[in-house]
Amino acid sequence: MVQMTRRYLFIAVLASLACSSMAQVTVHSLLQEMTDMTRLTRRPSPAYTEAQSSSYDRKSLTPGNADWFANDDHGQYVRSYVRYGRTEYVLADLKGPGAVVRFWSANPDGLVRLYFDGEETPRLETPLHMLLDGEIPPFRDPMAYAAGEGHDLYFPIPYSKSLIITVSNAKNPGDLYYHVGYRTYAPGTKVETFPRLSVKSAELDEISKELLNPELRPLPSNLKTFSRPATTVSKDKPLDVELKGGGAVYEFSLKLSNFGDVSNTPAVLRNLIFEGTFDGEKCIEAPLGDFFGTAAGIFPYEAFPFSIEDDGAMICRFVMPYRRYASFMIKNLADTSVDVAVQIKTGPYRFDDRSYYFHAQWTAERKPTRPFRDINLLSAQGEGLWVGDTLHVFNPSKDWWGEGDEKIFVDNESFPSTFGTGSEDFYGYAWGSTKLFSRPYHAQSHAEGPVNAGNTVVHRWNVIDPIPFTKAMSFNIEAWSWNKDLAPTFAHTSYWYSRPGGQPLHAIATDLLAIPTMPAGS
Repeated sequence: MVQMTRRYLFIAVLASLACSSMAQVTVHSLLQEMTDMTRLTRRPSPAYTEAQSSSYDRKSLTPGNADWFANDDHGQYVRSYVRYGRTEYVLADLKGPGAVVRFWSANPDGLVRLYFDGEETPRLETPLHMLLDGEIPPFRDPMAYAAGEGHDLYFPIPYSKSLIITVSNAKNPGDLYYHVGYRTYAPGTKVETFPRLSVKSAELDEISKELLNPELRPLPSNLKTFSRPATTVSKDKPLDVELKGGGAVYEFSLKLSNFGDVSNTPAVLRNLIFEGTFDGEKCIEAPLGDFFGTAAGIFPYEAFPFSIEDDGAMICRFVMPYRRYASFMIKNLADTSVDVAVQIKTGPYRFDDRSYYFHAQWTAERKPTRPFRDINLLSAQGEGLWVGDTLHVFNPSKDWWGEGDEKIFVDNESFPSTFGTGSEDFYGYAWGSTKLFSRPYHAQSHAEGPVNAGNTVVHRWNVIDPIPFTKAMSFNIEAWSWNKDLAPTFAHTSYWYSRPGGQPLHAIATDLLAIPTMPAGS
C-alpha cells in the first residue's frame, strides 16, 4: 500500500466520498480544495459549472454588434428592490446547489447582505470593504485582502438552494465594480449551506499556512526526486528528460546560469522553448520564462502554483499525470548557450478514465487595438478544466492598456457565462495599478513603467475556481487600450487540463518572441 501523509490521506478520502451519492459539499470540504492541486487532474466530482456575476456593461448583448466592447462596467446590477425602506442592489441571484468561490471589487462600499436558501434575514450583513479586506471572521488574510488596489475574497461560501447577494447604503451605487464567481452543482448534489460559526481557527490556520507556504501542501509521502545538474543547452543541443512508468510530476523546478550579461535575460527566457509530452501527446509548448510567469526578466514572486525564488529558481506545482511515460525538452533558438539545472519530483498516481493531462500554450498578438477585437487565449475542444493564465504586455505608450473584459464561453453557449469588467480586474487588482503584489492565486510580478508603459507581467491561477467544460471552451479578452494608434504586444500563457486526445497545440509565432523596445522620445 502506498504510504501517504495524514493530510494527503484525508484529501484522498474526501475525493472518494465525493464519488458516492451520500457525499456532501461543505465549507470544510471546499476549504480543503484550496490547496489540493491533485484534484485538478480529474473530472470534478460532484460535477459543477463555473460562472460569474459582474457589473459588466449591459449594452454588450451580441458578439459583433456595435456595443460588444461597451465600457461602462460599473453600477450594473441584476435588479434592485426596496426592503424595509432601503434600496438593495442585487449583485448575484444564484440558484443552488452551489458555492461562491471568488468575490472581487475595485471600490467596495456600502453594506453587503447574504440571503441563503430563501431566508428573509441575511446570515451575513457587514460593510463590503470589511468583508473583502479580511476584517470579518472567518474571512481573513490570506483568503481576504487588498492587492494592487483591488479587494479580493477567496473563501468558499456554499448554499443548498439559493443565495442572493445585495448591497445598500453605498455613497454612489452607480460606481461599484464587482465580480462574484460561483459554482453550480448538478441537481441533487447535497450541499450544506454555509455555517459561518462552525469554521474554526485551527482549520483556517492549517489552510492559511499551506497557501503561504506551498511546500507544505498535501503530497504523497514517497516522492522521488530526479535531478539533472547544470547542462549546457545550445541551438544544436537541447535538454531532454524522460520519465518512465506511470505516475505524476508533482513539482518541476529549474535554474538558469552562465548566459552572459544580465541584460541578455529577456532574450534568453524567450528563446528557450519548454515542451512537455505525456504518453506521446505534446501538451506543453511555451517560452520558458512565460511558462513560469517571468517573461522579460527573472522577477521573484511567491504564489501557490508557481514561484520564482530570489536566487532565480523557477518552480511549477501543477500536477502532471501520465500513464506510461513523460518527456520534457528545452530547446534553444538563440546562438547563446545557457546552462540549465533541472529537478523533478515524481510520485504515484492512479490514471483512470476521469484523468486529465496538464496543458500550457503560449500565444501572442501585436497590433493596434482599433478596431476593437477579442483576443482568443484558448479554444479547446472536448472535456477539461481551465486553471489559469499568465499575461505579459509590452505597451509602447503610457496610456492604459487594459480596459478589455474577459469573455469565457463554455460548451458552445451563445453568451459568455463569465463576462468581466477590465483586464486588471480579472487579474485581481484595480485601476491599472503598477503596485507589485504576490498572493496565492494571483500576482503582478513586474510593472516597468513609466506609468503603464513598458513591460508588465500579471498572473491568475484558478485553483479554487477552475472552469470545467465538457464539450468546448473559448477564453477571450478584449484588446482595449486608450492609445488608438500604437500596437501593444499581448503574450498569454494559458494553463488547462483536458482528456487525452485533445486538439494539437498552436505553433509558437517565432516572429513575436522578441520583446520590442520603447519608441524614441516616449
